[in-house]
Amino acid sequence: MFSIKFSGKNDSEEFKNTIDNIVSYIFDKLSFYKPKMISDNSSVEVVSGNEIPDSDGGIIVELLIRKHIIINTEDFNDKAELDRHISKIKHFCDQAKSIEELKYLPINMRT
Repeated sequence: MFSIKFSGKNDSEEFKNTIDNIVSYIFDKLSFYKPKMISDNSSVEVVSGNEIPDSDGGIIVELLIRKHIIINTEDFNDKAELDRHISKIKHFCDQAKSIEELKYLPINMRT
């Protein structure tokens, strides 16, 4: 399961474009499994994958990496600084996608 959340109220056009840019990157480029977007006046969240795992008596191992990227309001007026933040976010999403898609390789096939 993958999740990304944008919190904070900002009505600027640049803020909306930035959120749209990242959300479309997640939906269109990364193609996570069954992505859903939830939004209200103060946040936007994108979630993908199965939210409730089916354990059938097995053991569930939940792994989580949490990273916070803070974009100051002034950064929306500085294209270079905003691009730096967007690059960090996209890189994190790329890495999450590669972890999610990891294929098992038998031990005798590893180098």
